[in-house]
Amino acid sequence: MSPAARTLPAKSNPLLTDAQHQVSHSELISRRRFASAVLMAKLRTGSDKKDGCVTADYVHMPVPLPRGIVSDLIRSNPSPSCYFLLRRTSDSYISAIGLFKATFPYAKVADEEAERAYIKSLPSTSPDETDGAPWIPEEQALELAAEYNITPWIQAFLDETPIHPNIGPVLGPVASSGPLRSKHSLEPPIPPSRSSRMRRLESPPDSHVEEPSEAGDSS
Repeated sequence: MSPAARTLPAKSNPLLTDAQHQVSHSELISRRRFASAVLMAKLRTGSDKKDGCVTADYVHMPVPLPRGIVSDLIRSNPSPSCYFLLRRTSDSYISAIGLFKATFPYAKVADEEAERAYIKSLPSTSPDETDGAPWIPEEQALELAAEYNITPWIQAFLDETPIHPNIGPVLGPVASSGPLRSKHSLEPPIPPSRSSRMRRLESPPDSHVEEPSEAGDSS
């Protein structure tokens, strides 16, 4: 599918694309967290692909969703308050379908499949699929973000400011305690502030993860 023939859904997530809902860069980068999970993956072995399970360490960042979404992509009732962008720590590749679903939550399944086929046709897309999605490098993610009109969000997601590994809600069954294993891990992590609590981030309705309080806080 050529870019000229590609048509993106007309209705996007206004909380990401409308200027009135803009969030500061510093606030966005503060929302990033580490996590780890066992995911299904299509692994390339020579010229063949096979399904398997991999333990993936990644960075995630929640993006808000409008209330009351009813679509082919989001069928839960009530609809979740946010969707998570994912970035693998091993190579900093980003889930491209995650970008699509966060930006176009009202899209049809056919829209998602068409965009998936387009992304998989690009030479820089990873040949290995994790969690049922094609993964793309940083440069390609920024190009896609420009097309989706969500550049500030992806710039913050890729920001090189260190991510502290021991704070924030966890997406996935196991919290990652290790540093980001990519070119963004060259600086030491920033210690958590003792002067204030970290604010709780919005989580999907079925997530009941408590955010740890700072040392010495008995409340």
